[in-house]
Amino acid sequence: MNNYQKCVVDFVDAAINYGEALEKGDSKHANCHSIRIIKIRGKLEADKQLLLLEPYMKDNNVYVRLCVASSLIKILPKEAKMILEELSGIRGLVGFEAKMFIQQWDKGMIF
Repeated sequence: MNNYQKCVVDFVDAAINYGEALEKGDSKHANCHSIRIIKIRGKLEADKQLLLLEPYMKDNNVYVRLCVASSLIKILPKEAKMILEELSGIRGLVGFEAKMFIQQWDKGMIF
């Protein structure tokens, strides 16, 4: 496994753990996993390897799809927004997060 493959595996793991922590109401651990996601995304973006996440836009885990779509929206806006819109229809935290992300994107608040 090369370094970028490890980053992708770590990203997916962090996204799953982020969702689990959120669903439990464990904001401390959710924040830790969110920071991991941001760091990994930053490394992949800096090395122009962000598209390695694209296959996970169809992952079974809704939080993986949420994190991947929000990470890829700058380079795959149509596809990512479609995933986020789909997720925004789900009741609960994942739907709320997707809806808020779309609103911020539409307002030009996501850079």
